[in-house]
Amino acid sequence: MFEARDDSKVPAVLRPEGLLRGKGKRPKESLLYEKLQNSRKRGYIMAKLDEIDMKILSALNRDASISIPKLSNDLGINLSVAYSRIKRLIRRGIIEHYTITVNEDKLGMTASAIAGINLDPKNREQILDEIMKMDSVRLLREVTGRFDLIVNLRGASLDQLHKAVYDIIGKIPGVQHAEVFMEVARRTPVVNYRLQD
Repeated sequence: MFEARDDSKVPAVLRPEGLLRGKGKRPKESLLYEKLQNSRKRGYIMAKLDEIDMKILSALNRDASISIPKLSNDLGINLSVAYSRIKRLIRRGIIEHYTITVNEDKLGMTASAIAGINLDPKNREQILDEIMKMDSVRLLREVTGRFDLIVNLRGASLDQLHKAVYDIIGKIPGVQHAEVFMEVARRTPVVNYRLQD
């Protein structure tokens, strides 16, 4: 794993203020610096993490509403350590946002399904746009293998989801084949993050 470098330690020629003036040309080194900065923004450079970070991530993944004092107590770490670690995880983009989990069963959406879609690559963008507009769609993945897309759907009934797949998605221009898999049971494992070797 790599530790992100402090900009103050980067040679001046590599920093934006070290760009050449005049003809608008930039030294090769500044382009490398820019690529490095962009890779940081995209998360390609992994910051050093330890077991405490992993325990914090696991706990917040289970319940992001937990208070920091309770979290620090549960993990056996100092309150200030918990605060600073969470701030660092946010700053480094490892924690992207906090959210809620809605119990859709209690909203009357008791049916779940997964659809496998094959599409004409020439119509890819239009198909993706149309599917993403559907109220019943919860997640869309582009995959390798038998299907081009896997779509997670949620609705009030299996019949509603069946129609969403065959009567709506199946009729989008460029969709070559659609197949629906109705969910009969679900189990969600507890996620415990661990350091990777």
